[in-house]
Amino acid sequence: MFWELNAVGKLAQFGINTLRVVCYGEKWGMIFEKRSFIITEKIPDAESLERKLPECFSGD
Repeated sequence: MFWELNAVGKLAQFGINTLRVVCYGEKWGMIFEKRSFIITEKIPDAESLERKLPECFSGD
């Protein structure tokens, strides 16, 4: 989780528009992270990468 939050902060620091984190959390086991979540504000007019990326590689 730390890496995702750090990346968001760095992008914003350089003036790059990125998502805004509302909250986050993580649950740890003995040594390793078991689960984590991040909740962000809605991004207006955003497109899902799952839908957009296939178009980039289809050659259309």
